[in-house]
Order: sequence, then C-alpha cells, then structure tokens
Amino acid sequence: MSSGYSKESHARTLSDPSEVERVSSLAAALLDGSAHLNLDWIRRHEWVAVPIECGGQIDPAVAERLSSFLQTVGRLRLFAVTTEFELPGPHYYEVPARARELFAFGMIHPQAHMILFPEDGSFAYLSTANDYHVAAGSPRFVEHVLGTDIASARAEFEDFVSTGSLERFRRFLQEVSKRYSATGA
Repeated sequence: MSSGYSKESHARTLSDPSEVERVSSLAAALLDGSAHLNLDWIRRHEWVAVPIECGGQIDPAVAERLSSFLQTVGRLRLFAVTTEFELPGPHYYEVPARARELFAFGMIHPQAHMILFPEDGSFAYLSTANDYHVAAGSPRFVEHVLGTDIASARAEFEDFVSTGSLERFRRFLQEVSKRYSATGA
C-alpha cells in the first residue's frame, strides 16, 4: 500500500547536551528496556497502554491520527528516541508533528525500537521491530490514535496474537498483550 509520503524527513538530530540530557531522562523514565514501556510510569500517570499489530514502520493511518491529535492539543513537535543504544547513533531527535514527517521518520528507522513523546511526557508511542507498537496515555489519546475504542483495539491485538504462525513468537506477543492489558480502563 502506498502512503503517498516520501522517506524524506525533516527530523532534527538533537545535539545540544542539555536538550539531549532532558530528552534522555524523560525517555529513561518512560521505558523499561528498549522495547517496553515502564509500567510504574503508566500506573502513576493513570495511563492506558494498548499494543497494536504493526510491521515495523508507523502505519500511515496511525501517523495521520497521531498528527491530528497533536494539532488538537497544540503540539508542534515530538521527541523521538531510538532505544537500541548499543547500535550507532544518533539516538535523539525532534520530529515535526505532521503526519508525513512522522511516517517518513518511521520509514528511515523501520527496524529500530523507538519511542515518540511530547516534551511534557503526557503520552507515548512506542514503535518496535517486533511487529507491534504501543500507544500509551489518556484513554482519549489512545482511542484517537488507534481509531477505535480500547476494548476493540485490545481484542484486535489478541486476534493477531492468536493467529500468529510461530509458537515462540506467539508466546512473546501473548506476554506483550498481558503486560499492557492491566493498564488503565
């Protein structure tokens, strides 16, 4: 499926040490390793976290809905952190809050684990190379970005997990589903 978007991104690599430190600290609070969100953060902030099927890059429809939400709440940018720090950098970026930019950034980093979040940490979108992404934040954010209600999104992910072809991978995704099913609503 063609998205109509190019791979050209206008993401800015963060280079100012104080800015990198601020973004790095917030990313560290939001993450549990490179491919999971921190459940303590999610509980403390009363977030909902819902995994969705996604084959690496950010889906164009999700990029459109994420951009729409960002415009609704007056956000002009997101921070993006590629979380596999053992790989060569750069790892810290500022991405304009436009669908084409979000999609292009995901195209440039399709096999990387990364997290997108605003500077106040009020929500997060975790992109993994493991065929799933996670939208986390208020129910309003999650439902807007996923384009459906939370129960339906969780049921869709469970259906995806149950039809997986590799038993080992299916068990892994079942753990992902279980991890986030107890969050929020």
